[in-house]
Amino acid sequence: MLYFDETIGHVPLLVCPENALDDDSGKKRLIRYHPIWFLELKDKTTINRIDLEYCNQMYFAKKFIIESKRVKRRAGSFQKLGEIIVLVLVLPTDLDVFGGEVLNLLSKRLIDKFENTLYHVIESEIAKLEVIKTEKLINKIKKGDQIKDEIKAIINLTCEEYFSSVIKQTDATSFKLQKAISYLTFKGIDIDHIVINNQNESFSKIRLFDYDRVVQQKLGIKDQFKITSINIINNFQEIEILVKNNRKKEFNDLIVRITYIKEFFEKEVLNEKVEKCLPEEELLFITPVIKNKKNYLFSIIEEHSNRIIFSNKIDLELIKNHFY
Repeated sequence: MLYFDETIGHVPLLVCPENALDDDSGKKRLIRYHPIWFLELKDKTTINRIDLEYCNQMYFAKKFIIESKRVKRRAGSFQKLGEIIVLVLVLPTDLDVFGGEVLNLLSKRLIDKFENTLYHVIESEIAKLEVIKTEKLINKIKKGDQIKDEIKAIINLTCEEYFSSVIKQTDATSFKLQKAISYLTFKGIDIDHIVINNQNESFSKIRLFDYDRVVQQKLGIKDQFKITSINIINNFQEIEILVKNNRKKEFNDLIVRITYIKEFFEKEVLNEKVEKCLPEEELLFITPVIKNKKNYLFSIIEEHSNRIIFSNKIDLELIKNHFY
């Protein structure tokens, strides 16, 4: 979220997640010069949107005007004008199916709740630039930061509710369904309560991020397989996973997949076919550790039906701190 400052131009108000733009000067520059800034708004009721594709990413942007009681700092202009706000949502092009809907929902909720108070966040950011901070400025900063925290909470809640609703929709495409599940799983959001297409079956009976277990998330049929051991080897460069066929029956033509999320898009680090798995047989898989990625999803899929028969979420931080 950015606003247009009458003296210094385009200024970020908040970034969610906070480290999304760290060491990414190209993305920062693109957001600052996004064509949305050149749209003229007739009044504060007008909402305009422009989507820009660049380097395999979509930059969904909306521009709107909110009420402001802040006196502008531009020389010769002290009248109280509305604030120009730009909301930018960045997604990989593979996920652009979600962008428009999520941005519309976010902008509506933020305008409805913060239209008359968002200018306090702007005043707070301006106050932070002052070298000497009076008690009045300190109070402005506290008030703005409090509102900013509320905005971040609404952003996170909106994303959770949106992707949960995609899972519930009976007409949701398999692509949207898969990506929605991936988003919720890797963000640590409990999907135990979510019902598949209004039926009485849920995706999970285990709450995500249950810190009493290293592996929290299970999808589909339970107890087909069991992870018996997870080890971090080669100086934290690889993960060694031992999986047991937990049934007294043979499985054929399985796909074992290990994935992680990069900017909400699912990336594979292992995709291996198992032609035959004997009853109670144990299988060993070794996969590299991706830099700065602590959460992975281990899945076993029936090749002929593409159905997930076993899935577990793996948290490397928990493995380091607990015995498996």
